[in-house]
Amino acid sequence: KVVAKIRAVRKRPIVMREKPKNPKIEIDGVIRCPKDQKCKDALRSAWAVVCKSGNVGADCLLHGIPVYAEVGPGAVYGLKSLAEIDNAEPLAPDARIAALSDLAYWQFSTQEISAGKLWAHLREEGLI
Repeated sequence: KVVAKIRAVRKRPIVMREKPKNPKIEIDGVIRCPKDQKCKDALRSAWAVVCKSGNVGADCLLHGIPVYAEVGPGAVYGLKSLAEIDNAEPLAPDARIAALSDLAYWQFSTQEISAGKLWAHLREEGLI
C-alpha cells in the first residue's frame, strides 16, 4: 500500500531497506539495498525517506535528508504530506539544529549526556 502511494506522487526510483531481521518481501519495481548494508550507508544516496516510525526519521534529521513518517521524529519535523516528496527540501540548518536539540533532550538521559553518549553517537555518524 505504501509503495502504491509513493508511486502515485513521485517519479524517482524507489529503494527499500528492510531491517536486517525482517523477512524479505518481494515488491515489483522496488530496488533493494543489500541485506547487510548499514542504515547510514543506505541513507547516503537517498533523495528522501518514507518510513513508519521514528528511528530512521531521526537518522534522516541527522543527515539532512527529507523524511515522511507516520509517527515519531520524522512525523514531527518532516514532510507534512507524501505529495511533497518529489520537491522535498531538507530542513533549513537552524530548524535542523532546533529539531536535533529537541530530540537530544528526549532521547538521552542526563547521565548518558554526561557520560558522552550523545557526542559519541554524533561522531559515529560523522556529524562532528
